[in-house]
Amino acid sequence: MRYGKPRQLPHIQVNHFFTEQVNFMSLESAPEEVKLAVDLIMLLEENQLPARLVLKALEIVRQDYLAKRDSEEQGMTPGT
Repeated sequence: MRYGKPRQLPHIQVNHFFTEQVNFMSLESAPEEVKLAVDLIMLLEENQLPARLVLKALEIVRQDYLAKRDSEEQGMTPGT
């Protein structure tokens, strides 16, 4: 993740017609999960990937991390 110089975090709300309203807050004070989400969004947007492809890939990642979390909570490491 990128740290150092404070960045501005766009807070995006999408209404029924998919228009964006952007408000800014300091990313420096944002929770770690927000910082990670911003970095992931930037990475995906920089690669100009189709939304449908990104959503399918994110669901695979989500399932993988849910399994990883469950293993960690049981005191096991994934793959053992």
